[in-house]
Amino acid sequence: MWWGLHLRPEGEDVSVRIPAYFSHSYRHQDRVVNEFFWNLLWATGLTLTVDPESESLSIPYLEYMMKRSAAFVAVVTRRPEQETYQCSPFMVFEYGLAVRAQKPRLVFVESGVSKELFGSGDEVLYFTRQALDQIEPTAQARLSSLLLRSDPATSILGHGLGKVGVLFGDVPTSEQSKRLHALIRRFGYTPISLDTQITDWFRLSLQLDELDFIVIDQNSSRLPPWLMPFINGRFVPSILIRNRAAGGTQPAHTPTSETDELLASVARADDLYVHYETTAELESRLSFHLERLRTEQTLFTEHDQGSRYFRSLGRRRERVFLSNASDANECGRSLSAALNAENVPHFHYLYQTDIELARLWADELPERVRSSQYFVMLITEKYWSSKYCLNEYQLAQELAAEGKLKIIPYFLAHSTADIPQQGRDLSELFPTEQARVIALDLDRMQTAEEDARS
Repeated sequence: MWWGLHLRPEGEDVSVRIPAYFSHSYRHQDRVVNEFFWNLLWATGLTLTVDPESESLSIPYLEYMMKRSAAFVAVVTRRPEQETYQCSPFMVFEYGLAVRAQKPRLVFVESGVSKELFGSGDEVLYFTRQALDQIEPTAQARLSSLLLRSDPATSILGHGLGKVGVLFGDVPTSEQSKRLHALIRRFGYTPISLDTQITDWFRLSLQLDELDFIVIDQNSSRLPPWLMPFINGRFVPSILIRNRAAGGTQPAHTPTSETDELLASVARADDLYVHYETTAELESRLSFHLERLRTEQTLFTEHDQGSRYFRSLGRRRERVFLSNASDANECGRSLSAALNAENVPHFHYLYQTDIELARLWADELPERVRSSQYFVMLITEKYWSSKYCLNEYQLAQELAAEGKLKIIPYFLAHSTADIPQQGRDLSELFPTEQARVIALDLDRMQTAEEDARS
């Protein structure tokens, strides 16, 4: 979990916020603890950005969020089933990122967690969930101290898409390398070929520091043994590429660390590296990370937004399928971000998918509809002329007739289509407002159904 956090002394203006990376549990039994710390942080003065639990992990995205954060805050709850750590190994990994990034840190740790994991001194404050209120004065003081140590240059006011370092293949002018550069440009970034012949370490440091992230081919003969350790030392987010056809084994010059080994125990191999055999497969899998890295985070501007999010962690994770034609992609993108903020699992063919594009329509898409409990139609002029939308809707009708799925139409433009489901007209609203309304509707529906089950 990642949140933007800013704390100010009492009476000082909090209209300008500084982001921090916040790590916490997703589990239902930890909801009360999460809400306690959320209320404490909000009362101290903060704003939030969040990237909630998802089925697809992007390590470069986590690194990028950490790099752009002013501090690191974690609420570590105990997990007795974890023999070594007594807590989530992934939270230990996130803490390792904060150490590598040299971020100011404050970790709230539940009693019973291994004492060797999260530093010492004022960086750590232990708590027991039976007496949370007792740590409130000390926690407030520690948070105020963290603010003084945070990076004032970090801002949530926005940023442009910058340069991306690229080291791919044995020949930088190869056709495959050119296609990779073109793909990066299509996502709005400026690809820059890394110069591995630089002997001036200071000049290399300056080059790395001006990059948003790096794309590194770990099978490239041009990758010197010293480069990856140097990149790790500068904490530059990196998309690591490996060609299965080249053997698929870890290159001898790839550095390992306790943090890397820990991550390997809690993540899939395809989450750690972009594995590929064909150029089309490379472009598809790299596109997933590029989209994640350029996606703006959801900002919590009201206390109730964060409260709804934490309450949603105890809710059944019913999946939403977003169906739309290309002329509704602006709304689709905003809606995907809004559903993330409400912790609603969902599928969108462009903005929330882990399916390779080459396989999307032929094999995987019908199964995504079948595995959903809500089918949300974003109806525009092009919806009924899209064969993909029509196929999705036809399958959704069959599933709805069997009581397996609920169809919810939203009219983003005026339409005369005659459909049996009761829809909602949002044609007079801007796309971001349309997305906000739909996300709130889905949150209310899922919350009401969860209450009815209780």
